Amino acid sequence: MMDKLRSAQHSIALKVVLGIIILSFVLTGVQGFLSSSGNYVAKVDGQEITNQQFEQAYQSERNNLQQRLGDNFNTLAADPKYLNMVRKDVLNRLIDDVLLDKYAKKLNLRVSDDQIKQSIVNMPEFQKDGRFDNAQYLELIQRAGFTPDSFSQYMRQQMVRQQLLSAFTATDFVLPKESEQTFALLTQERKVRLATLAVKPLEAKQTVTEQEEKAYYDANPTSFMSPEQVKVRYVELNAKALQDAVKIDDAAIAQYYQDNKSHFSQPERRKLSHILVSNEKAAQEIETELKQGADFATLAKTKSEDKFSGRNGGDLGWIEKGVMAPEFEQTAFALAAKGDISGIVKTQFGYHVIRLDDIQPAQVRPLSEVRDEVAKQLRQTKATDEFYALQQKASDKAFENPDSLDDVASATGLKIQETGLFSQQDVPAALNFPALTKAIFSDDLIAGNSNSDVISVDDSHAFVVRVVEHKEEARKPFEQVSAEIAQLLKFQKAQMAARKQAELLLTELRAGKGDEALKAAGVTFAAEETLQRNSPDQQLVNTVFGLAKPAEGKTAYGISENGEGDVVLVELLGVQSTPNPELEKIFAQQQLNADMTVTFEAMLASLRADADIKYGNMAETE
Repeated sequence: MMDKLRSAQHSIALKVVLGIIILSFVLTGVQGFLSSSGNYVAKVDGQEITNQQFEQAYQSERNNLQQRLGDNFNTLAADPKYLNMVRKDVLNRLIDDVLLDKYAKKLNLRVSDDQIKQSIVNMPEFQKDGRFDNAQYLELIQRAGFTPDSFSQYMRQQMVRQQLLSAFTATDFVLPKESEQTFALLTQERKVRLATLAVKPLEAKQTVTEQEEKAYYDANPTSFMSPEQVKVRYVELNAKALQDAVKIDDAAIAQYYQDNKSHFSQPERRKLSHILVSNEKAAQEIETELKQGADFATLAKTKSEDKFSGRNGGDLGWIEKGVMAPEFEQTAFALAAKGDISGIVKTQFGYHVIRLDDIQPAQVRPLSEVRDEVAKQLRQTKATDEFYALQQKASDKAFENPDSLDDVASATGLKIQETGLFSQQDVPAALNFPALTKAIFSDDLIAGNSNSDVISVDDSHAFVVRVVEHKEEARKPFEQVSAEIAQLLKFQKAQMAARKQAELLLTELRAGKGDEALKAAGVTFAAEETLQRNSPDQQLVNTVFGLAKPAEGKTAYGISENGEGDVVLVELLGVQSTPNPELEKIFAQQQLNADMTVTFEAMLASLRADADIKYGNMAETE
């Protein structure tokens, strides 16, 4: 099939067909093909989770992972299996959100507008110098893709879900005695003495025959394998290198600024103060006092029921339209001059008297202020265009001349690089991307003796590669591993001898004749030490904590190994656990949190079992 395509590569008909295919992808995008079969990814009891909702949540999760993992995310994201796992997790969370919302409505759980407002005002992310800062609030929610209305709705959903979680898990409890006993077991310490029977000195006394070596070699056919190896030539395409080389002139910056002025505009903002009371009569009294010359800030501090702004003389900071209640904004933005005070304004929160403290007219940030920002955007855009154009050139040349990378290098102006032989366990750093490694070791490249297509490993990095040498996985010859086997067998024999000696000593210790036996063997117990469950040598720890607690004045004995493979005699002297009320309290809370998590997950499982969940075609292909 590929031979026919290659022989027809200069055919006009073939080029027309390929052109139509490529154009269809350019015009619609791969995502269009994936999502054209339906407008939803899932339906939960008839309620749709749309493709748009899913993609927004998925991109948000990608951004979060990028921020948390940094450059490591690019490595993970190159693996399609990892991204599929992320997409499935996002979809499951969206389904859970729908189920929780429906259940909350069934239980008539609600959150008032005032609760939402107070929650937003009290969020530390929106505060500056201990006070709510409206400008910071607007900047952060817009950066996250929210409008004030959509963020309020998001907060409402989150608070209702929190109510549901609290109501459902509030009955969880941990018995104090149970928590105390579990804590005591986990923090238990054991006093021991250890006697080490070193294996290394015994190795020199061991002998191994060639027959034994060959028997081990034959019994372990997969233990001495040379991994599959390849040598490759490649051309690397790097968008960052392109971006560093891009030059943007002043004319292009000025033109972009002119064409996109709306991106650099800031709407009118007003600095406002208010006094809020819950009844109209109190508002009328405040209005009268103000007309008689009373100080606005003083009245706000003493009479406003909005305690947060009241402490600051009623100051609400800078406000844009779309943040406050419509009635409030309509009046506040109708005030004409600094110092003007409104009449009484009724909203769902109560009765307000508003003062205009300052006005910042709508303005467009000057080009001098945003020049670097515009230049960066233009460089990124131009570099991206050049990067995709370069990929297209590389793809065309790799296909037209599949037997060499010379045309690819010539068309892109990039160098051909070559590696030495390497396996999947020691891929050179420059090529160490999961998607690229998978392609390099695929049958297509190894058996085809041809160029790969362009292989993208992330949004700004791609390769064209070809395998120029291949070595199959093979068993190493016996002669090559004979010395290694001999050393291994000597160690095993020495370890068996040490364990046999330890078992004899253990018998004497338990019979009360340990001192003489230890002295005769030249073995002594080291000084007393204390082991905890989190001590690093886990095999030794498991042995020590597996011994029964000795009776008062008695000891217990056992045999273990340390990390070096030496055999260790263990003398258990005693068991202790030191009470720590503070840590016990923290541990009890952790136990409770773990129980609450189990309860919550059980609730979700029950809701899922009772729900009618249907997946769209897009979700099924993930």
